[in-house]
Amino acid sequence: MKFIFALFASIILISCSIQQTYYDSDLSVATEQARSGNIKAAEQSYVSAVTRAKQHLTAREVSIALYNMGTFYRQQSNYDAAIKALKHSITYAGKADSFSDQEMGRRYIALAASYAELGQFKNGSPYLKKLAPFWSQYSSDELSFIKAVFTLYRSNLAAAGEDITFIPESALIKIDRYSKPPG
Repeated sequence: MKFIFALFASIILISCSIQQTYYDSDLSVATEQARSGNIKAAEQSYVSAVTRAKQHLTAREVSIALYNMGTFYRQQSNYDAAIKALKHSITYAGKADSFSDQEMGRRYIALAASYAELGQFKNGSPYLKKLAPFWSQYSSDELSFIKAVFTLYRSNLAAAGEDITFIPESALIKIDRYSKPPG
């Protein structure tokens, strides 16, 4: 009986390992296809990674695949699809309960930026609120992007009479009104 259980457990482990390899390959190929401009093939590879993760892997892998798919859609200006994938990524990330604040923040900022592209600042603001406590943990280009999104949200939410108190002053891009424009 112990032998049968051990054999069954070994088969499951091997199957998961093979599925993980295919999943990793799907994500890698999708990235390369998108980079080379083969958009339809890239989308199919992302769909394959999400499907494989849902069927054979953990909530963490599903969340990662959905996040990658969501950022791909955002880069393609398909904001509705990006929002859908990123929301699902956040749901699976919650189930996995294994993501750092920064990893979750990347999902929040991508989702808020997608909403901003559609002019739906009120819909995106809850995600910025979730990012606000730890936005300063980022650096370089990520931090610049986050500051740009916070700045954009602040001006648009304020113009609509919405609450902006969650946006830290230090998270805004400072513009010197007195400097001459270049050129």
